[in-house]
Amino acid sequence: MLSHYATSKAFERSLKAEFWLTGLSAFAALSAIVLTVYLVRLLGHAALGNLMEAGILPLMGFNYMRLLPVLLSLALFLGLFISLTRQIHDHEAVIWSNAGLAPQTWLRPILQLAIPVTLVIALFSLITLPWLAQKRAEFEQTQGAQRRAILLAPGSFTETTGSVNGDYQVLFIEALDETGSEARKVFIADERNGQWGVTLAATGVITENPEGDRFLTLEQGQRYEHTPGTDTYRTLEFARYHTRLDPVAVDPLSRGVRQMSTLSLIQNPNAAHLGELVWRIGYPLSALTLALLALPLSQFNPRSGRSFNILFAILVYATYNNLVGLSESLVAQGHLNPLLSLILLHGGALTIFYGLFVWRMAPLRRRTAA
Repeated sequence: MLSHYATSKAFERSLKAEFWLTGLSAFAALSAIVLTVYLVRLLGHAALGNLMEAGILPLMGFNYMRLLPVLLSLALFLGLFISLTRQIHDHEAVIWSNAGLAPQTWLRPILQLAIPVTLVIALFSLITLPWLAQKRAEFEQTQGAQRRAILLAPGSFTETTGSVNGDYQVLFIEALDETGSEARKVFIADERNGQWGVTLAATGVITENPEGDRFLTLEQGQRYEHTPGTDTYRTLEFARYHTRLDPVAVDPLSRGVRQMSTLSLIQNPNAAHLGELVWRIGYPLSALTLALLALPLSQFNPRSGRSFNILFAILVYATYNNLVGLSESLVAQGHLNPLLSLILLHGGALTIFYGLFVWRMAPLRRRTAA
């Protein structure tokens, strides 16, 4: 009895050490890939003038933290799957089975790694991600305001496009006073509702309303208007002319349910909120179930080769995560009950795990019995 206990403990220590090392390596590699992709993408936006350089690192952090539950789940699955596959390939699983260890013994070290990681994923999914989404929206709003303030510089053309109706405007100011509120020699070319216009003025005053929107009031100028495809032209002279400097945009702080806390979703259980809740709960549940599935999936037939088994495991992971997104959409559209979606998806995955475990671990069970 003591010998079997010592063998079991040695087995668990060996397996857990390999799980942690392989999982951390997978997590580091995935993190490096994700950060590199985000860095290249954000540098491209900065080069085009769509992003301030000071916003590159914060946005990289927001994007990385948003994907952290996915990275942790994938690293956990890969760490377990790669380690277990190596055990099978190098016949170490056969050696442990001949030492009297039942297939159920493999579940203990897997759960000892999977449960802490799943709890971290649940913490991020249910609490941290909504907070990060809110902070990112606030940061993007601040960055947009700072960028528009910088772009309004004397001697340069500033282009803006309204997000509501697609209005387009090009603004040129030759000079600003020391306060930055009075402009001289102003040129504006714009397209509004299919009509082109050019506005010229000797002076203008920049004002801001309580909501933070900026306007330019031109004084003593002319405006020329033309409708493309027609011979209609209009020339107007004005004493004062008001135009909006900033594009009309939807407030990023009210885009949707991603910024809402989990408690708020529960207190307001409409279809969209329940769909978001199913998505957040699905993160940790899928991570734990995939960790368990790594064991039967690692058992492969040498005749089929390891490549086929790896491709099949990747297909299982991708399918499972896509089904989590599909269940969110169905619940958000009111086509599926949220509790039923969790039972069908994750309960079904656990049922598949049990069937695969009984089927693919049978060779080790026979060796143990022998």
